[in-house]
Amino acid sequence: MQKVLTNQVALTPPTRILLVEDNPGDALLVEEALSEVWQTQYELMHRNCLDQGLRQMDENGIDVILLDLSLPDSDGLGTLYKMNAHAPETPIIILSGFKEEIVAIKAVEEGAQDYLVKGQINSSLLGRAIQYAIERKRNELALRHTNAELDRLVQERTVELAQTNVALVAEIAERTQAQHQLQEAQDHLEMKIKLRTVELAQTNEALLAEIAERQELEERLVQAQKMEAIGRLAGGVAHDFNNILTAIIGFSQLLLEKFQKDASTYVTLKEIEQAGQRAAKLTSQLLAFSRKQMLQPRVLNLNLIMINLETMLRRIIGEDIELVLSLDPDLNQVKVDPTQMDQVILNLAVNARDAMPQGGQLILATANVTLQAEELANHGEMPPGQYVLLTIRDTGCGIDEKHLSKIFDPFFTTKETGKGTGLGLATVYGIVRQSGGYISVTSQTQHGTTFKLFFPCLEQAPDLPLTESRGEVVGGKETILLVEDEEVVRRLAHEVLKGQGYKVLVAACGDEAISLCNQYQDSIHLLVTDVVMPQMSGAQVREHISRKCPHIRVLFMSGYMDQAITYNGIVDSVSAFIQKPFTPSALLQKIRAVLDAGCSTATHKHEGLALPSHEKSGQG
Repeated sequence: MQKVLTNQVALTPPTRILLVEDNPGDALLVEEALSEVWQTQYELMHRNCLDQGLRQMDENGIDVILLDLSLPDSDGLGTLYKMNAHAPETPIIILSGFKEEIVAIKAVEEGAQDYLVKGQINSSLLGRAIQYAIERKRNELALRHTNAELDRLVQERTVELAQTNVALVAEIAERTQAQHQLQEAQDHLEMKIKLRTVELAQTNEALLAEIAERQELEERLVQAQKMEAIGRLAGGVAHDFNNILTAIIGFSQLLLEKFQKDASTYVTLKEIEQAGQRAAKLTSQLLAFSRKQMLQPRVLNLNLIMINLETMLRRIIGEDIELVLSLDPDLNQVKVDPTQMDQVILNLAVNARDAMPQGGQLILATANVTLQAEELANHGEMPPGQYVLLTIRDTGCGIDEKHLSKIFDPFFTTKETGKGTGLGLATVYGIVRQSGGYISVTSQTQHGTTFKLFFPCLEQAPDLPLTESRGEVVGGKETILLVEDEEVVRRLAHEVLKGQGYKVLVAACGDEAISLCNQYQDSIHLLVTDVVMPQMSGAQVREHISRKCPHIRVLFMSGYMDQAITYNGIVDSVSAFIQKPFTPSALLQKIRAVLDAGCSTATHKHEGLALPSHEKSGQG
C-alpha cells in the first residue's frame, strides 16, 4: 500500500515513511493520524512483515521507518537489529503495545530514535515524533561524518607530523576542539532524549488512566446492551414457544385420560407429554436469564433452604465430593422465591461437581455482611448496605481468565457439544438479579471457583410456609369469556373449560370479545385473556369489558412476565395470572381459585410480584 497524505499542498518533497505493521487496525490509525498533520505532506508505504519492509528499503529511499517489533516473521529486539543493519542511516520509531513498553525503551537504547504506544497515537504526537526522529538521525549522521572526517584529517596530519612539529601542535589543538564540540553535541542530544522520555512517560501515565476508565465504561455498556438484546430475543422466543407447548402438553394430557396406562398409544402420548415438559423447563431457563418469569418471593431464612437441600445435594455431587455447610445461626431474612433459589443452588452445585471429576470439597456458607462504598468500587451498580451473603466454593479445576468474563452469557459453555445448553449460569444470574440480588465470581485455575450471592437483608419475621393445594379439579357452571389469538391454545382452553361444565364464549381478538360481551344478555363471571395480542392487548380488553361488566373477574395468561404485565399494573397479584405453558388441571384450579376468591381487578394492591423497580424492562 502506498499513499500520499496531506492537509495542504507543500512546497518541499513529501516525507517518505515506511510503516511495517501486521495489524490492519493499527495501520489504519497511523494513516488517519498522518492525514491530520497540518502543513506536512507524507508518502506512506505500508508493509505487513519484516521481509517485505526490507525489500521496500531496497526499492525506495525512505526518510523514516515506523516499526512494530512483533511481526509474523520476526519478534522483539531482533526485528530492530535486522532493520537497523539493513538501513543504518534511516531513523526508526518503534510502535509498541502497553505490555511491550519496556522492550520499546530498550529498543531506544539500542539505536531506535523514539517509540510510540499504540492506542495513544494522535496526529500531533506522531508528527512531532517523526520530525524529532529525522532531526536526531541527521544530527547523529552528521556527527559520524564529522568524526570520520576528523579521523581522516588526523591520519593526514600525522604524515605531516614528521615534517613539522608546529603542524602537529595545531592538529592536536584542532582535534581537541572538535572532540570537545562532538561531546557537547552528544550531551545535548542525550539531554533532549531524556526530556522526551520524561515527557512521554508523563503523557502515557495520564492517557493510560483515561483509556482504562473509558474501556471499563465501554465494556459495561456493551455487556449491558448485549444482555438486554439477548434477553428480549429470548423472551420473545419463549413467549411463542410457550403457546405451542401449552397445546402439546394440554392435548397430550387430555388424550392420556382416554387410554389405559398399559396401552401402546398411552405410552406414545406419555412420551410426547414428557418431551413437552422438558421443553417447558428449557423455556423456563430462557425466561429466567432474561428476567421475564413470574417469581413468588417470600421472606425467609436462606439457612432453611440449605438444610432442605442438603440430602439432595449429597446425592447429586456423589461420594467423592465432601459437602460442607457453614451456616450463620443469626442469619437475617431475605425476600426470594424459594423454588428459584433451589434452582440457583442446584445449578451451581452441578457445575462444581463437573469441575471436580477426581473428587474435592464443596462449601456452602451463609453470613451477614455490611458493605461500605469503598468496598464496592468494582461491583458496578451494587449499593452499600447490609446483605445476606451466600458463598458457594469448590476446589475444582477453576475457570481460566479468558472464559471468566463470559460465564454468565447465555449459550456460552466450555462443555462438549451435547453436554450443556449454556443456560445454567445465565439462569442463575437472571434469578439472582430479578430477586434484587447481586452475584460475583472469582476463580483460579487448578484451585477452584467461588461464587458470592448478595441479597438485601430484611429485619422482619419470615412468612408462614406455603401449603401446596393438591385437591381434585372442580368445574363450575359460570360463564367465561375466553380471549386468545393463538388458535391451538384457544381450542385447548375451550375444550377443557367446556368439559368441566362452564359456559364458554370464545373470541380470537379484542374486538370480537367486546362484540360478544355487548351481545350477551346474561352475566359473564370471568374474563380469561392472553396479555400480548395484535391490535388490542389483554389490558385494553379488560378495560372495555369492565365498562359493561364492572364486577367481572379476570385471569391473565402469558408466555412470559415483563413490564406489560407487572409495571403497568395489569396483574394485581399472583392469583390473577397463569403462566404458559400450563396444564389443563392447572388452568382449571386457577380459574376455580379466582372465581371463589373474588379477585376483582379493580381493588387489588400490587403485591407478590417478582421484578424490583430498577429491573423492570422489556416488551409487552
